[in-house]
Amino acid sequence: YIHLSESDRGVPGTGTVDFAATMAALAEIGFQGDIVGEAFINMPPALAKALSVWRPVAKSAEEVLDPGMTMLKRLAVEHGLVAA
Repeated sequence: YIHLSESDRGVPGTGTVDFAATMAALAEIGFQGDIVGEAFINMPPALAKALSVWRPVAKSAEEVLDPGMTMLKRLAVEHGLVAA
């Protein structure tokens, strides 16, 4: 599998990672594994400290799921990595 995360662990597509290029590269090498996305939202201070998250990177899970994870799935479909 491959684990995808934005540069600040926030909403995919809002940082510096070029996910289109990442998906294209995965397609080029014939990747057939699972694609896992990771993003953090507001969390208790002790957990945030343990994970080195110094500020909230998303207001809610919904903000991460749409547009973030929606964008990742769209790109994966466009590059033939997952079914629509």
